Amino acid sequence: MAMFLIGVDVPHAFWTLEERRGNVGEPFVVRTLLGWSLIGPVLPSAGKTLAVHHVTTADEVLEHNMKRLWQLDAIPPPKPSGVFMSKEDRYALSVMKQSKSKVNGHYQISLPWRPHGDTLLKNNRQLAKTRQRRIDKDRYLKAKYTEAVNRCLSEGHARLVSDKDTEAVWFLPHYSITHPFKPGKARVVLDCAAKFRATSLNDMLLLGPDLLQNLIGVLLRFRLGKIAFISDIQVMFHQVKVPLADQKFLRFLWWPQGDTTKEPMEHCMTVHIFGAKSSPSFAKFALLQTAPDYAHHFNDEVLEMVRTNFYVDDCLKSVNNVAEARELINDLIELLKLGGFHLKKWLSSEPSVLSHVDISDRAHTDINLDLNSKTTENVLGVKWDFITDTLQMHFHSVAHNARQALHAIRFPWIQLRS
Repeated sequence: MAMFLIGVDVPHAFWTLEERRGNVGEPFVVRTLLGWSLIGPVLPSAGKTLAVHHVTTADEVLEHNMKRLWQLDAIPPPKPSGVFMSKEDRYALSVMKQSKSKVNGHYQISLPWRPHGDTLLKNNRQLAKTRQRRIDKDRYLKAKYTEAVNRCLSEGHARLVSDKDTEAVWFLPHYSITHPFKPGKARVVLDCAAKFRATSLNDMLLLGPDLLQNLIGVLLRFRLGKIAFISDIQVMFHQVKVPLADQKFLRFLWWPQGDTTKEPMEHCMTVHIFGAKSSPSFAKFALLQTAPDYAHHFNDEVLEMVRTNFYVDDCLKSVNNVAEARELINDLIELLKLGGFHLKKWLSSEPSVLSHVDISDRAHTDINLDLNSKTTENVLGVKWDFITDTLQMHFHSVAHNARQALHAIRFPWIQLRS
């Protein structure tokens, strides 16, 4: 169950528009501008019983996991400003700023090594070869995995190591994962946590500062306007390059054309990768850098959109009219293209605002006369119904004393501007 704390400086958010009552002592529901709320006792009133649950354990792992659960279940506090960054974060930020350059239309940033971290990694080629998982057992997965690796090579995110690249330092075992809702797609995962002689690539890298916007803030700004639209950056991490000196730490083995009867050949990644602990921070830095670098070409609203309306690679925005939405979308596409980022999966509560967006860059929906057709998209952990423009949270628990299960909580569009 999600809970929102709303300040009393927005009193009209609590106006009761409608009410449904049962008998005395039973739950009742009220409808406000935020939607329907169920109010009532948790346990049957007849029992007058209170239950207190308490866990005591000496297991440090269990205690850590419990604390993490409570932290994830709570609304996060505001993030401290940059002045409160740790010494490591400030150093990582300096690496970003000092090593930043543009190469073939993309930002290039060095890996953030711990002191002497790049000298402590030893050649682990044999370990990587031993750990390399065979992909022959599942013919369908093998085809999809081979397709994913070949796409990575064709798009320049990885390359075959040439004979002159003799200095090999670190090899990354890799494997495939699939998403239950995307069975036709395989993702290549490079294991940056794989250890050799008690160390791993991630052990030698700094995490980098947390440059993410507050998730709840992004969601609330998504509800400010009457017309909402979303998009995401295609393979965001892979749009930020690493210099040649760092590529020797990002090697991996792959069979020619996926033929596992042949000897695997050495390849290396040329970009920041999914699985490296530093990639989220460094990719976000590159994205944010597009605003000041090209500020003279665009208005303040689209620059502010880059700064405040992205959560990792997801963009969520809402405005009050079609003309404004079209202009913002067009400007954002052009701005991020200058930084080497490509926006895909565009979707809007008002389809006409996407008329100028290439069809291949729009989200694929299956809206038709079938009553079971999909009209929702996953947006930062919740469901967005782009037809009714509501956010939904689906669950299957049954509330005590309620006559039926509550299947979804809906948050309609709310005008928060004064």
